[in-house]
Amino acid sequence: MLTAHDFDAFSTPEEPSPTRRTVGRRRARPRRRPLRHYGRDSGQAQARLLALSLLANGRMAPCEVDVLCDQGGLAQLGLSREDFFTVLYELCADVGRMPALGGGYVLSRTQVQDLLDEITDPTLRERTLEIMYAVMRSDGRLDEGELALLMATLNAWDETRRFPGHNRAS
Repeated sequence: MLTAHDFDAFSTPEEPSPTRRTVGRRRARPRRRPLRHYGRDSGQAQARLLALSLLANGRMAPCEVDVLCDQGGLAQLGLSREDFFTVLYELCADVGRMPALGGGYVLSRTQVQDLLDEITDPTLRERTLEIMYAVMRSDGRLDEGELALLMATLNAWDETRRFPGHNRAS
């Protein structure tokens, strides 16, 4: 489950080498991108943000899936149900390879920003944000993880004007 404070730097402690110990210094580790890359403005990039919206509170409610599949959320973005569920599976597989913290998986601000940066077209951003928000509020409330993702999206895409009560994070 994502929470408002979960968008802090994500790091895993370096494991000591069994044959050599380094005292006071850490060796630089190559930076890995645990989440797969999708093309800019691609259907998969949009679908992953919708999947993240479904999972942001740690559970996937039937009413959230209904917004996407039965009420036309996927159709608005030109996505098939099968393509969406493939991306949802891939997101879960990617996140499942990450270390679990506090009983759940945490995406860093940088990781979330990377996902949001895959959508650059203003029209696609607007449509994707509208559907993400519809998914998040479909159960009648915004949980902390959903709110964190919504705020990150609003700030990244400079869409704060759409939610006047939202103060841009510094």
